[in-house]
Amino acid sequence: NTVATGLTRVLTAAERSGDFSAALGACLVVSGAQVPQLSPSGLPTGNCVRAGQIFDPATTVANPLFNSVAGESATNPRFIRQPFANNRIPTDRLNQTALALINFQQPLPNTVSGTNNLAAPTGGIIENNQTSVRIDHKFSNSDSLYGRLAIQNNARFSQGVLPFTTKNLVGNGRVLNTTWTHVFSPTFVNEFRLGYVRGVYGESVDEVDPGQFGVSNTLLQTLPTLNVTGNLPAFYGGFGASVLQTVQNTYQLADNLSIIRGNHSFRLGFKGDHNRFKNGELGNGANGVANFTGLYTKASSASTVSSNRDNSVADLLLGLAQSSSVATPSIANVRNTPWAIYFQDDWKL
Repeated sequence: NTVATGLTRVLTAAERSGDFSAALGACLVVSGAQVPQLSPSGLPTGNCVRAGQIFDPATTVANPLFNSVAGESATNPRFIRQPFANNRIPTDRLNQTALALINFQQPLPNTVSGTNNLAAPTGGIIENNQTSVRIDHKFSNSDSLYGRLAIQNNARFSQGVLPFTTKNLVGNGRVLNTTWTHVFSPTFVNEFRLGYVRGVYGESVDEVDPGQFGVSNTLLQTLPTLNVTGNLPAFYGGFGASVLQTVQNTYQLADNLSIIRGNHSFRLGFKGDHNRFKNGELGNGANGVANFTGLYTKASSASTVSSNRDNSVADLLLGLAQSSSVATPSIANVRNTPWAIYFQDDWKL
């Protein structure tokens, strides 16, 4: 095991309730001047736009004084919003799906380390389990049976500071070989073989039913990926990069016949395999990805009025993603059936 203590940043109890009053900072300054708050009429209210200030997207209106010739700026936005009172989002405006995802995955803060507020175990846990069973049985002087079963379950479980944010490595195998030997006579022997090989190789993610949180547009049984941008970007939700997996099933059938006639020793038989491979890229957005950038809760549409983490988290709490997507997994099913027959004669003078 290689588990150590890791750090990350999670939402505080106040943030989860929509309270960003502690985030209010100094007035934003653009080109040496404070950015003014604008009323729906487009006129300054006498207040400035402050860092960490949350604005209500429901109050968005077109700026009646917008000067298209001058171009959009902090003092000449195309659209205007009004701030939430006391920098708090009303409880009845909070998105229940977002709250369910946040509270399920994120513990409350337990430390203070720079900008991080959660310490938890992280690292890798390696498990190698192998089992082998062999059977040799003689039913009579003419019939005997041999069988061998090998089971291998190898995995490397990755544990993130937050659950469901990592992927695991998997290597599971099953091998079964059986041989029935029948002696017709001292010069006439038949050997019949059956075999089966199964392998599950590649990667996996920790599973949980996303439907219990109100998420229905995901193709994997895990959390959707939630990207929160800003001055302190964060990655919440499920692992969103590539998850490659191969499933192999091979069925084997063979028969060998040995015959001795005088100076000749004949061997003849056949061998056939039926292979089924299922190769897939199961991740890379198949669990659904939503990006929260603060677009909807910053002061205005002006790009110079930058949104920060607080605005992005507010967008998340309101359930307003700037963009979202779901990727369809790429699955390839390959089948083939190679076979061969042979005849051999050993002639001794």
